[in-house]
Amino acid sequence: MFIDRDTFSDLELHQQGRDSLPGRLDRTRTVAGSRRLRERLGQPMSDPELLRMALAGPAFLASVPPPPPLDGEAIHTLTQYLDSRIMTLGDRSLRPGLTEAAWVSLRDPELLTLARVGIPAAQRVVENLEALVPPLLAGAPPRGLAVVLESIAGLLEKLRLGELWNRGSRPWQVLAADHALRGRHRGDLVRLLALLAELDLQIALAQLIREGMVVPEVDSDVDFLVDIADAWHPLLETPVRNSLRLTGADGVLLITGPNMAGKTTFLRAVGTCIHLAHCGFPVPAASMRFRPLDGFFASVNPRDAMDQGVSLFLSEVLRVREVLTHAQRGERVLALFDELFRGTNQGDARAASRAVLTAAATCPTLGLIISSHLTELAAEDLPDAPGVLLGCFEGEVRGEGLHFDYRLKEGASAQRLGLELFRRTGVESLLARLPRGSGARVD
Repeated sequence: MFIDRDTFSDLELHQQGRDSLPGRLDRTRTVAGSRRLRERLGQPMSDPELLRMALAGPAFLASVPPPPPLDGEAIHTLTQYLDSRIMTLGDRSLRPGLTEAAWVSLRDPELLTLARVGIPAAQRVVENLEALVPPLLAGAPPRGLAVVLESIAGLLEKLRLGELWNRGSRPWQVLAADHALRGRHRGDLVRLLALLAELDLQIALAQLIREGMVVPEVDSDVDFLVDIADAWHPLLETPVRNSLRLTGADGVLLITGPNMAGKTTFLRAVGTCIHLAHCGFPVPAASMRFRPLDGFFASVNPRDAMDQGVSLFLSEVLRVREVLTHAQRGERVLALFDELFRGTNQGDARAASRAVLTAAATCPTLGLIISSHLTELAAEDLPDAPGVLLGCFEGEVRGEGLHFDYRLKEGASAQRLGLELFRRTGVESLLARLPRGSGARVD
């Protein structure tokens, strides 16, 4: 699936840290697994079969008793051990004797220390996998996960590393085992660690399902479909859930409502579900069914490019053009725009938005969700336009404050709470009390 840099940025998929979106989704236990999670977030897919295979693994793992946790510390130590630049002694380490032991202790103390840390780590990893993999294979896992598990089991059988643990603790015996691990078996162990990163990711995604996220259903028998029930955004501590259904016949949604009512958060929640589903991840919703897209665009925070002479309005126009170009090729495309055409005057914004919405509604493979403050656009221009759905978020004045329920409703909103917020924050009274010059008048 095509996704551009601005979409990736606006959905905050690139951020780092535990409080970022990737951080909130990360249940992996290894560094490589965490890295694999972020790689997959940057690799959305359009192929229905590949998506079904990617989703089937976490779904299976969530349906069986949780397996023993991966030993992340041992895996990390083994990774560092294999990556060490300290060379093995090769066949020299196979010659026993007190003279050899003394020579090793004096000549290569760092090598001996490295081996005495790395070899037990390898043992712990193998024992961990011997307890984890066979029960999962016995449960008849789906094809994609089965390939990973069978590959791990095959490597464990090939390596037969159990023979190394009993060679003894003398220096020459330790170095003989080190040579076997980092010499003869290094390639197999590196392959094993790569498989563990994928297994770690799938176990982590299964944990998200256990915590309330859902496996989306891939539907390849319809022209266009995005059907999400009770979606929420993972970064919110107490989210309000909303639903959305777009089809080839009704593929355009215009959302109106005052500031702070929930329009932008809704767009981000929907966009997050769309992107995660195309990455083969569970989604934060009660259910989701979708036809895989060829292209996905989100414009929540459009930016100008002063160094290139591109104004905010022109950048918005160019983004719309890119979306329409993909749709014109017959691709299935979904685009989210927060306050489309905010970079121009209301008259031009209204006319341009009306043209985009009505034309998009006639394209059966193009979905469009636009939020707008242009209440006249929803109330006067588009109430009966075929293929255009109207939704709104609203609020109310309660005592000295504004209250919002953050729930998407059908229809258009005519609420104008901006001036009310202007008054309640004290800005209006401060304006009235500003010092005036002798010639100033306040009407």
